[in-house]
Order: sequence, then structure tokens, then C-alpha cells
Amino acid sequence: MTDLSAGICIDERIDKWLSEIAVLYAQCYLYRPPGDSERIKKLASADNVCGLVCYDGLLLSGFVLFLCSADQAEIIEVCVAPDKRRRGIATALLSAAENSLSERRIARLFLDVAEDNSTALSLYRNCGFDIVGRRKNYYIHPEGRKDALVMKKSLPDRTQEHKSSPA
Repeated sequence: MTDLSAGICIDERIDKWLSEIAVLYAQCYLYRPPGDSERIKKLASADNVCGLVCYDGLLLSGFVLFLCSADQAEIIEVCVAPDKRRRGIATALLSAAENSLSERRIARLFLDVAEDNSTALSLYRNCGFDIVGRRKNYYIHPEGRKDALVMKKSLPDRTQEHKSSPA
């Protein structure tokens, strides 16, 4: 568990927050069908999905979910409560995710983002992600289909940092 500041923590135990994850997802994506929040809840509880939650006391502030396969992972979702944005929560979640994934020997981290989501693009670029591809008409929005930009970040190998050196 990581303590960000007074009472704000990041934790890997997402299973305790599944209902809250579904509610927050619905708050962040008002245009999505109601069934999507249940889908994200089921996804978060899947064996091959890991994640982190950020909370303040009993309130969920944000979460990140990622799917790991071999030596790479894909960020499936990053959500921050609308009233908690612009406070560094997404950056802290991504940083903690990178540390956790590096310790699991994940070498590359991928994500996709709508090409017109300038806030998210700025966040990901500031966190060291580079654009490596495009998925045409990937996202369905109320105003039509939008392309996704595929982004990638290489992660350092942190497995050696926790091994003690011989005395």
C-alpha cells in the first residue's frame, strides 16, 4: 500500500473495491450503456486482470486495471472520480502500476487513448509513453466513431532491486 498524502492511499487489493469500481466507471462514462459498469466489475475480478485503487478513507478516488501476458501488459482502464481530477491521482496510479509491473518482470506497457482526448494524451506523454500506432474507428462515442492512438512505454527491470547483495 502506498500513502500519497494525508489519508490518500494506493493499494493492489482491488477485490475489496469491485462495487465501487463499477460505480466510478459509470460516473466517468455517462454515455456508456448501464451494463458496461457490470462488465468492468467482472473484468476487474478476472484472474488475468490486475489493478490498483486509490482511495481516501472509505471513498474510491480512482483505479487502473491492466491485463498481463508474458512480458507485456496493457492498461485496460484508468478512471479518476470527476471531483478528484487534476490532483495527481492518475499519475500516482500509473507510477505505482509501473513499479508493480516491473517487479513482475513486465518489460512493456501498452494502452490506447482516443485521439481527441488531449488531457489523457498529455498525461500519458508526461508519464513517458510514446505513440506507436493507430486503431481506426476504435471508439464508439455519441458523436460517432473515433480513432485510438496506441501508446507504449518500456519498463525498467526492478527484480534485482529487492535482492540483497552477498555480505
